[in-house]
Amino acid sequence: MSRQCYFLVRLMCVSLFSFSMLGPTIAADLTLAQRLTLSARVWGLMKYYSPTVTTCQRGWDQALLDALPDIEAAQNDAAFNQRMAELIATAGPIPNRVIGATTPEWITQPALSEANQAALQAIASQRVTGNCYVRPYFYEPLQLQFTQADFSTDTSFNNQPLTRNIRLLAAFRFWNAAEYFFAYKSLIGKAWDSVLANHILAIADASTPAAYALAMRQFSAELNDSHGYFYSPNFPSSAAPPFQLSNVAGQIVVSARLPQAVGVAVGDVLLSVNGAAIEPEIQRQMAFSYGSNPVFRRTQALSAVVGGSDTAKSYQFMRATGAVYSISASPSFEFESELARGQSPSWRHLPADAARSCAVTQVNMGRLEASETAALLSAARASDLVVLDLRQYPNSTEAFISLADALLPQAVVPAAYRTPDYTRPGEYLATDDADLSFGGAAPIGFQGRITLLLNEQSISFSEYVAMAFQTQAKTLVFGSQSAGANGEVVNGLTLPGGIYTTFSGNRVARPDGLDTQRYGIVPNVHALPSLAGIRAGRDELLELASDCRWKTENPAPRRPRAGLYYAPARNGEGIDIHQIGTWYAGYTQAYDEDRYPIWAISSSSIESGMWNSPLDRVLPGGVIQNIGKTQLNFQRGPYSTVCALAEQSEI
Repeated sequence: MSRQCYFLVRLMCVSLFSFSMLGPTIAADLTLAQRLTLSARVWGLMKYYSPTVTTCQRGWDQALLDALPDIEAAQNDAAFNQRMAELIATAGPIPNRVIGATTPEWITQPALSEANQAALQAIASQRVTGNCYVRPYFYEPLQLQFTQADFSTDTSFNNQPLTRNIRLLAAFRFWNAAEYFFAYKSLIGKAWDSVLANHILAIADASTPAAYALAMRQFSAELNDSHGYFYSPNFPSSAAPPFQLSNVAGQIVVSARLPQAVGVAVGDVLLSVNGAAIEPEIQRQMAFSYGSNPVFRRTQALSAVVGGSDTAKSYQFMRATGAVYSISASPSFEFESELARGQSPSWRHLPADAARSCAVTQVNMGRLEASETAALLSAARASDLVVLDLRQYPNSTEAFISLADALLPQAVVPAAYRTPDYTRPGEYLATDDADLSFGGAAPIGFQGRITLLLNEQSISFSEYVAMAFQTQAKTLVFGSQSAGANGEVVNGLTLPGGIYTTFSGNRVARPDGLDTQRYGIVPNVHALPSLAGIRAGRDELLELASDCRWKTENPAPRRPRAGLYYAPARNGEGIDIHQIGTWYAGYTQAYDEDRYPIWAISSSSIESGMWNSPLDRVLPGGVIQNIGKTQLNFQRGPYSTVCALAEQSEI
C-alpha cells in the first residue's frame, strides 16, 4: 500500500538522481516574460546598491517607467541589452568594482552583454551607506531590540492610475523587496526569479483593478509565508462572521460563537456561503491564499470565503440532527478580534482532589494580562502541570516575560536570530546570543511540568514562546503543527492600487540552527478535536494537555511507519522502509538516463529521531558503491519545503 512521504528532508520528494540526455542547443532569445524578469533584477540591484540611486539622486521608479516601453518592444537579446545599458547609464557613473567581492550568479548569464555584466558586477560589489527606499525599523519586543526592513518611504506612483507600466512597477517593487529583504527566500520551494517570470504577464495584462489585485495577490502568495498578509480595496480580509470555523474530520464546523450569531450552535456544519458549496469555494481561494503550510493556507482560504469584507452574507448550516437552516450575518473586524483571543478564562487553577490526582494551572495566553501574572504564579507554584494555551496570539509580551522569569529556572536563548545587513542587502547578520537571553530572573522553584497547546493558528510570537519553554527538557507540546512563520514582518510595504502586504523580515531558527519557517513547532503528541467533542462542549486538546499522567509519563517518540513511500513528482520512484526494533533500513529506487532502475540502500538506528548514514548503490553482481548520505529527521512533522500533506492525521 503506497502513501505519500511526509518526513523526508533531503532524500525524497525531489529525485535522488537527475540526468539529462539533451545535446548541444543554440541559445534562443529571451521571451518577453524572461526579459521583464531580468529587467526587474537589473533595476532592483541598482535600486538597492547603486550609490546614486540609493541616495535618491535619481528618480528610479520614473527611470523604469521611461524604459519599460522600449524593453517590451525589444525584438532580440541585442536590442534588450541596449535597453539595459541605457537603464544602467541613467543611474550615473559606475563606481569601481570592489576587489574580491562575490558576483551574484545571475549577472553572469549569457543573455547579458559583457559590458552590462561588468557594470552590474561593479554595482553588486558596493557596500551601501544608506538607502532612501528602505531603512531599518527599530522596535523592542521582549525587551530586546530588533530591526526589520521599513519601506514606508518607497511610495512613489502609489496613487497613479493603474496603467500597464504602473502595474509592472508594482510587480518589480514587490519582487525586489522580497529578493533583498525576505528572510526565507531559500525556503519557498522554487527559484524566486521563476515566480516573477510565471506571474509578470498576468499582472501586466490585467484588464481591471480587481484583476490586477488578484494577480498580485496570487504572486505574493508564492512566498509561502504565514506572515504574507495581503490587503487591497478589492480584497479586504480583516472581517469575520460572529462564529469561528474549524476543519474537523473533513467538515467545516462551528467551533466557537459570539452572541451575535443568533441561531448558530457550536458543532453545526457549514454547507454553503451565498448559495455556493463551501469546499469548492475553499479550493478556488487556495491559489490566492498565503501560508507557510497547507493547513494555514486552507484556513486563510476559508476566512476569505466566509468573511473578508463587511458585506452581509448568507450561511447555510446543518445541525447534528441533519436539519438544514440558513442565517444572514455581516462579518466584522471586531468579531475577528474577539474570536482570535479565545473564549476560555485568562487562567484558572484546578486543585488536586478526589477526582484529580494532580494540581493544574491552565493559562490562555491570548487573554492573559500582565496584571494577572502574580496571582497566577502563586497558584502555579504548587501545581504539577502548567498548561500554556498558545492557540491564540499571546495578548501581552510583559505577561510572557513574567511567566518565563518565574517558571524557567535560568535564563535561556530560545532562538538564533539573523537580521538584515543594510550595507549588503540580501545578506543577514547574526544577533549576539546575549541580546536574546531572557527568563529565569525570578524563579519560583516550580518543579512540575509545562505543557503547551498549539495548532495552525499558533504563529510568530506564539511559536517563539513555545521555543522558549521547549528549552526545558520536561516541556511537552500537544495539538497540531504551528503556522511556521517567525521573525518580525517588514514594515510599510505599499504598492500602487492601494495594496498593503507583508512578509517575514528576520530569520529565526532554533539554537541548533534548524529552521522554524514552514516547519513550525511539531507537537510531541499530535491531536485534533473531534466533531463529537466539539458538540459536547469539550476542549479535548486542553483536557489532553491537562492529563495528570504527564506528571511522570513521556509520549512515545515519533517514528516512521514501515512501508512504501513514493515521490509524487517522480513516477515509479520511492523508498521502501523496513523496521527491526529501533533499527531501520530503506531501499530507494530511481532511474538512470536509459530508464534502467537504480537501487540504493541505507540503514540506521534512529533512537535520537535522526537517520544519518551512508547511502550505497547496489551494482550488478552485488557490488556496493557509496553514492552519498541519507539524512532524515523524523521530528520535523509533515511540513517540509519539498514535501507536505494537508491532512495531519496521516502522521
